[in-house]
Amino acid sequence: INGMKQVIQDYNFWFYVVNVLICVLGICVHPLFFSILLVQFIINDVTLMNVIQSVTRNVNSIFMTAILAIILIYFFSIIGYLFLQSDFLISVDNIASQNQGAFGNSTIVNSISGPVEQNNVENDEYFCTTMFKCIYTVMNLGLRSGGGIGDVLKRPSYENPNFAIRFFYDLLFYLIIIVIILNLVFGVIIDTFADLREEKSKI
Repeated sequence: INGMKQVIQDYNFWFYVVNVLICVLGICVHPLFFSILLVQFIINDVTLMNVIQSVTRNVNSIFMTAILAIILIYFFSIIGYLFLQSDFLISVDNIASQNQGAFGNSTIVNSISGPVEQNNVENDEYFCTTMFKCIYTVMNLGLRSGGGIGDVLKRPSYENPNFAIRFFYDLLFYLIIIVIILNLVFGVIIDTFADLREEKSKI
């Protein structure tokens, strides 16, 4: 009985059991499950484990910084929704197929003849007609653009009455969100990684 308890409480035992189950799923269900086995390289490598620990060790600080970023993005979304709706004009790609299916719907893949030739048609669409679309646009496109939300919005003319608002809107978003908030997150992760490396070197 004591031997069974030791086996059940052994971490390595459950680790290999999970590996066997993943292999069975990869054989019987889908080969995609085999990719999960690559996690073993992270567990066996000390440097990669330090990278993971640099994120998980100060997860509370990173989480609170992310909450602050979401609140600030919400404020910028409100300003965009109230004053700058016309500037959220973004080009989108609509895929138009040459072969049209029933009811005028485009058929992207034909099960018999294979892929259907497609044409990309660019259209301009307003992405701030609702508050939800404003939040989505500011969070998705604003964070992923190197220069902030100003890189994806329509460029205003100097004679535009909202030019001053757009100037401060783009500049403050870049300085607060892109420069300060994101670098705070990166700084916490880098400092934690450096501390872990010093602890390993002392040992």
